[in-house]
Formats: sequence, structure tokens, C-alpha cells
Amino acid sequence: MSVLFALCILPFGPILWWGIFFACAALGGTVVRAALAVYFVWFFLDSAPLHGTKYSIRVRRWKAWRSLADYFPIKVVNAAGAPLDPKGRYMLGYHPHGVVSLGAFVVAGTSVGEAVWGDVRVHLCTLAVNFKMPFVRELIMRLGIIPASKGAIRAVLKAPGSAVVIVVGGAKEALEARPGDVTLTLGSRKGFVREALLANAQLVPIFAFGENSLFIVPSKGTFVSRVLAAAQRLGLRFYGYSLPVFTGMIPYTPLPGGIQPVSHPLTVVVGEPLPSPGERKPEEVTQVLVDEWHGRYVSALTELFAKYQPEYGGGQKICIT
Repeated sequence: MSVLFALCILPFGPILWWGIFFACAALGGTVVRAALAVYFVWFFLDSAPLHGTKYSIRVRRWKAWRSLADYFPIKVVNAAGAPLDPKGRYMLGYHPHGVVSLGAFVVAGTSVGEAVWGDVRVHLCTLAVNFKMPFVRELIMRLGIIPASKGAIRAVLKAPGSAVVIVVGGAKEALEARPGDVTLTLGSRKGFVREALLANAQLVPIFAFGENSLFIVPSKGTFVSRVLAAAQRLGLRFYGYSLPVFTGMIPYTPLPGGIQPVSHPLTVVVGEPLPSPGERKPEEVTQVLVDEWHGRYVSALTELFAKYQPEYGGGQKICIT
């Protein structure tokens, strides 16, 4: 499962999966080609990815996801001590991004974290490009994953008992993903707070100890690292997406140099929800109010880190930029 995940999230994912699609069309018989033709048309007409309506508890509970979690292993800690209230709405921020946010996928995109979520429907946000992959798109839609867009987030948070998990640091933070101290891109990331206020959703911080250690990246300060970082920043500037450069393990071996993630313990700590911000009209959600709640969120996140770092962080420190 970890190898399949890597094939889905690698930058060439869409190219790979469309290649598989057209290979099947070229090699398949009449029935296969007809089915793929129908799927091709439907693929571009279906608007379900925008609303998270194909959420499937059965798919989220596939045993394969638990096997993936056990590979690292992944542990989920609920700081609140009780599942989320199914009557509420929640905006959860996941930190740090890591290379590809693998922990966020396992904990929020499958049933691995359901002891924390309870009866709340959790929708993980991802890049819209991930919905351009045939076959894979059908899977992630059934896992409840949605594009990281205002429209998708607002559609999900209309209903009570719903939650959105967003990896706040994004592509910029991914460039800092390496073992040791953690750099979070959070100081200027306030859009998720605004959306929470508009939806009357409670903010919830999440910190994943070990997320930055699941893949191998060039050591910071080396010549190779500096050249790659310059190229990644250029891509981030022009395309809004930084090409991740990493290696992992050769599949099914203990040898480095492949694409399989490193088997490293990952502890995902879900913090206590902040108080409900209250119902507000859109014009009442001012920048001053957003800044206030952003400050509360940052304080809650740093307190969460400080409380659990001695047990799971191994002396790590965080720097918020």
C-alpha cells in the first residue's frame, strides 16, 4: 500500500495513470475500449470531487489502510480524551506538511483516526491536480478527500457533523521537511481561519511527530540541496507547487534508494477544539477577527507541541514563519 500511495502522489502521478488508461485502451478489446470511452466522458463531467458526496465508510475501513498504518507504525493520540461532538463543525490544521503529508492521508483519509472523529465525517483537503488521475480519483473521492478550495470546503462545512482537515503549510513548508527541528509555514496562513469563522467551525490543531522523517531528502546546506532548493522555489513561484525531491526504501527491502516510505514511528496528536466562534455574517468576519482567532490557534498549537514533545518529539523545537 505504501508503494501504491507513492505512485499516486509523485509529481508524475497524472502522467503515469493516464498512461495506464491509454495502455488499457490500446491493448483491450472492444468491451474494454467502450467502457473506457464512457468513463473518459464521465470523468470530465462529474462534479462530485467538489462536494465530497461519494464518501464511503466501507472504503475508509479497508484492512489495507490499517496495514499501511502498522508499517510505520502510526499512533493517534486524542488530547481531548473524547471523540468530536457529532453536532459540531470543525476545521483541523495538520502540521507539519512533511514531504507528502502521508500521516494526514492515513489518519484523516481512512478509518485509522476514527476513534478521534467519532461520528463526524472527516474530509482531507488535497491539491486539485490529484483529481486529474483516472481510477485514483474514484478511490480518493470515496475516502472523502476533497480539493483544497473555498468552494469544496464551504460545501462540506454546511452540514453539522462535518470536518475538514487541511495541511496548512502547503508546498512551501514541504521544502523544509527533514528530520530534526520543525519549521512551520503558518504566520501568514490565515485563509483556513477565515473559512472556519464563516462556517462557525471550531479550530483544532494537529501535530504529527515523525512526519518529516518518512522520506529521505538531501541534507540541508549541501551543494545538491541548495541547487534543488533553488529549482523548487522557482517552481513554487511560477506554478504554486514545489517538485518534491526525495527517496525512500527499495520496496519490500531494508535498502534505501526506492520510493517506499521509511518505516519510522509517527505519532499524530489531535488537540482539543477551540471554543465555537459563533454564528457571524460574512461582513462581520473582519481581518481583525481573523487575526485574533489565528493567534488563538497558533497558541493552542504551540501548547500542544510543548505538552507532547518530551514524549514523542525527541528534543525537537518548532519555528513558525
